[in-house]
Amino acid sequence: MVHTSDRFAAWIAVGRIFSMLATFAMPLILTRCLSVADYGVFSQFFTLYTVLYAMFAVGIHTNLFFFYPNSSKNKQNECVSNTLLLLCLSGAIFGGIMFMPPVQNIVFGESALSEYSVWVIICVALAVPMNIVAPLFSVMEDRFGAIMYPALVAVGRIMVVVVIAVLLHNIVWIMIGMVVFQLVVLGFSVFYSLHTHKFVINKSFIKSQLSYSLPFGLAVALQLLSNYFDKIVSVTLLTPTEYAIYSVAFLSIPGVNQLYDSLAQMNIINMSKCYQAGEYDRIGELYRSFVQKTLSFSAPLIMAVALFAEEIIGFLFNEDYS
Repeated sequence: MVHTSDRFAAWIAVGRIFSMLATFAMPLILTRCLSVADYGVFSQFFTLYTVLYAMFAVGIHTNLFFFYPNSSKNKQNECVSNTLLLLCLSGAIFGGIMFMPPVQNIVFGESALSEYSVWVIICVALAVPMNIVAPLFSVMEDRFGAIMYPALVAVGRIMVVVVIAVLLHNIVWIMIGMVVFQLVVLGFSVFYSLHTHKFVINKSFIKSQLSYSLPFGLAVALQLLSNYFDKIVSVTLLTPTEYAIYSVAFLSIPGVNQLYDSLAQMNIINMSKCYQAGEYDRIGELYRSFVQKTLSFSAPLIMAVALFAEEIIGFLFNEDYS
């Protein structure tokens, strides 16, 4: 059986590392362009945006890893078309739910971010369909897309945010700029999906896709809630100034998540192929190799950063944050 190689995982990692560098640069610039309070509001917005657009996809896009690789061209068209439709519906449904006053009260409370809740919800709803693009690049083994797409999205986002912050120093216009940016990304997501595949809806196939992907979606939702629970709750508990300082403290180590996600994405595809071919022993070997590889780079890096965290923060941020 032909497996998706670690070399392609490396291509994905390169794209995500470029994306990470751009994303990591954003707080370094914004903390110097915005007041501490305004940066705190933006950080609240960006945290909810990051968590919710991934959660609202409910894992629908993960079905591509299982159904796409060994399918016929017609089945691949149905797989992509159904996935795109389901993601668009998911964004619209959850966006509508977020507009309900009781839900807004739970998520935003009386925080400063509640004044901008409309922009947050619209931005998140528009972002949900873009979850299809990265898996599509992976299953199609599109090296150029795997490298360039994450980087271009991250660079485009930071350019929109930073340019508006430098020129207007206005948090409302930053959020409007993010909505416009998400409209552009949504347009690309739809265009790329339909340019590479015919739009063919198979209603009977949707049930199989949801049966596979929804458990993953629940697992992803629980993982995101466990990882971001303190950050989400703090939106309603901390002032923008306090949240700005707190947001610097929970910045992740650059590179670790990107390498992990890239290896995990390829590993899921390979494990799915083994499962469909009945090679069950091989699945355990692939998982063991995945754990060994991720620990080999993450453990030493985490220990090094833990030892020098104070010096790193003092070097990267101004005295208001250090």
